[in-house]
Amino acid sequence: MKLFTPLKSLLAGAVLFLTATAPTFATQADDAKAMVQNMATEAITILGNDEQTQEDKINAFTVLLSRDVDLDFVARFVLGRYWRTVQQDRLADYADIYGTYLIRANASRLSAYSGEKIEVVSAIEEKAGRYIVKSVVRQNSGAEDINIDWRVRDRGDQGLKIVDIMIEGISMALTQRDEFKAVMQRSPKDIEPLIDIMQKKIDDSKASDSAADAKVADNAG
Repeated sequence: MKLFTPLKSLLAGAVLFLTATAPTFATQADDAKAMVQNMATEAITILGNDEQTQEDKINAFTVLLSRDVDLDFVARFVLGRYWRTVQQDRLADYADIYGTYLIRANASRLSAYSGEKIEVVSAIEEKAGRYIVKSVVRQNSGAEDINIDWRVRDRGDQGLKIVDIMIEGISMALTQRDEFKAVMQRSPKDIEPLIDIMQKKIDDSKASDSAADAKVADNAG
């Protein structure tokens, strides 16, 4: 029987290893799910607050994005191979403006909110440190539910961060990458035209929101 002692020790060690490590993986997947649920809950709260102006909502969403989305990673991803070909001294300015552009490019959707709810249903691990969090937008108008998947990565010291959102299987990051590519193909080594387009979108959005908020204030008065 003594001949089997090393084998028993090995098996016992394996059991202890699996017992110790399995909860860790499950916990991080749960953490990814909880993070997305928390962000979705906060987003719904912001959208449903009729006392906030459009500008207030955008500012609140900017805080959410900065906290939960890896904006530097996404900014680099959507620029694609042009990240290496454009003026390197302008990349910091591009990355800084990207987060604002991301919100402003979708600002019209904030005012279209009509009481929808987001239900986070599951989180699966694609590979170590990478997760897909699945959620459903429950519409109150009788329309079909919308499936939204969130790609979440473990960014080390930064914790878990969202790096992409897929609506009905369509990646928002890849879609925007194609849009940016169409601009950059005309100036592969010059990022200024893209920055100018982004800035114009931001300025137009601010002007539109200011006009809308002023109209609401006049009507309330």
